[in-house]
Amino acid sequence: IITTSFEWEDDYNAVHTILTLNLKGEILNKIYIDNACPGGEAFSGIAVGNFDSDSELEIVSKYKCNGIIIYNRDGTVVSGWPKETKGVLKGMFVTADINNDDLSELIVPTMTDVYDDLPDISFEESGGLYIFDSNGNLLNSFNNLNFESSTLAIANLDSDSELEIVGVENKIIHIFDQGNDKILATLPDIYHY
Repeated sequence: IITTSFEWEDDYNAVHTILTLNLKGEILNKIYIDNACPGGEAFSGIAVGNFDSDSELEIVSKYKCNGIIIYNRDGTVVSGWPKETKGVLKGMFVTADINNDDLSELIVPTMTDVYDDLPDISFEESGGLYIFDSNGNLLNSFNNLNFESSTLAIANLDSDSELEIVGVENKIIHIFDQGNDKILATLPDIYHY
């Protein structure tokens, strides 16, 4: 079992920890996340995937406010990581083998800056969607999108050999086909803040 924990140090900073547990709830390993983003509400969680062809899955975590890092289970960083993106990570990132190379790719949604009031945080770039290969190389990006708290889905929607990525941005469902952005539908106004 892999989960996360965080404790507040002050109003803006939290210590983030990735915990690996056995089925009895015993802690097998702790990974302390360096350079975590101020504000625990911005923590995007974790994902797992196969990024190096060994028998163990690697752990994907947020790094700073706009970056991703991948750890081996023992806490060492996988070669080629961390990577930074434009925009802020607030939605959930996912892993999947979208190009049929038997290794995981990492799909990362980001949003436009929301941290104007926090110390030492400044982003002038808008959000987007980023697709990284297992080595941290950027395969594709879709810029000027705002994936605020969006969860992505991965599926083969057109019966070809590659998986598509589905995400909601500003109430519009986008389907990404690794090179083209197709807008499928507009959602009704269901958000009442």
